[in-house]
Amino acid sequence: MGFDAIWISPHVKNEPNSYHGYGAINFYEVNPHFGTEEDLHNLVKTAHSKDIWVMIDVVANHVANTKEDFTKITPFNKPEHYHVSCEITDWNDPVMIE
Repeated sequence: MGFDAIWISPHVKNEPNSYHGYGAINFYEVNPHFGTEEDLHNLVKTAHSKDIWVMIDVVANHVANTKEDFTKITPFNKPEHYHVSCEITDWNDPVMIE
């Protein structure tokens, strides 16, 4: 096919019923929807043997819905790891949007 790289979805463990990488609960474990840690290692090893690079997507700014109980998240398990929850009330205010 001519490509020399693949970009795979976020593989971190997500909350139950979540698979897309935006519901992360553990950044050190592989999401079982995508197989095992050994499967991931084999994918990368096989791709590299065919001169194909593997880019692993990570969505570090999204975690599971914690309802402010950050102890569920590994390793970012403290409130100070996050911005305070805020609602945008003025979509014309660039500071509020940022």
